[in-house]
Amino acid sequence: MRPNRIILSKHEHPDARTVALEQDIIERCGAEDVDCLVVPPLYHLAESSKLWKALADGVEQAVLLGWLHPRAVSWLLHRHQIHLAESHILDLRTFADAKSAFAAAGGLSPFSRRQRSSRTHAVDRRETGTAPFDAGRLVELRAPTKPRWYPVVDQSRCTNCQHCLQFCLFGVYELDGDGKVQVRQPDQCKPGCPACARICPQSALMFPLYEKDAAIAGAPGKLVALDAAARRMFYSRTGRPCPACGQKVAKKSRAAVAGNGACPECGCPLAELTQSARPPAGREAMTHTPPKESGESAQRRAFSDLDDLVDQLDRAMQRRG
Repeated sequence: MRPNRIILSKHEHPDARTVALEQDIIERCGAEDVDCLVVPPLYHLAESSKLWKALADGVEQAVLLGWLHPRAVSWLLHRHQIHLAESHILDLRTFADAKSAFAAAGGLSPFSRRQRSSRTHAVDRRETGTAPFDAGRLVELRAPTKPRWYPVVDQSRCTNCQHCLQFCLFGVYELDGDGKVQVRQPDQCKPGCPACARICPQSALMFPLYEKDAAIAGAPGKLVALDAAARRMFYSRTGRPCPACGQKVAKKSRAAVAGNGACPECGCPLAELTQSARPPAGREAMTHTPPKESGESAQRRAFSDLDDLVDQLDRAMQRRG
């Protein structure tokens, strides 16, 4: 199927450049008689917003232009039963101007163009849910938004290991009727905290607004590389014994290392671990390669800071309880 319209998801914090680029795209749609649907920043829409249904009615054969990584946007839409291929989602941050972005959108396959008419490209600004998308118009769907922070799950990578459910302090994750982990309480997530993405064995969790690590934000070709420090944080938080060495990680221990004399799974020292204390044969560890020695001390410091934050949040939750 050929795309027949552009969906433009607006920038969450527009400035002169982003506003100009978005307006240029809208004007190019009008000049080329390409249908255009303008929507608010999708990540910040409420779960119950009527716009999700209105968007589903207009997404077929569309190309979506926005300001987040395509993988994150694709699975955000999927969460709301809107299925748009990642290849048909473009990140406007990667284009120098509207001309190149518009050309890339059309290059996915030619736009379906209406027969030219003498009238100008009409603007139809609507409150969400009043009517389905009308072909041949510029439609702007409006809905209230507020700043949000929550994980987006790449279901193609999730193996339902439930590490996120066991690790999360805030009840963001719950099991559905089939026993599969779902993000059920997204607005209970702690703004700015990406800790669960750090401990997911399959790099299935994304925080689209996280700027310090492109892999956590869902950047193309990047996955979160777990190491002993990340896995150690998981065992420390949950109290679960390491499946490789059988030890429990003390919450205040910061001696996570890799190499000789250390467990490659959790980084605990093995020198004093007796043979009888080792786990039974056949007990499997999580399948991740230990990090290289180079740069490891700096990475341990970063995870130590994150672990301290998790400890602080844990104590705060206990006080509230």
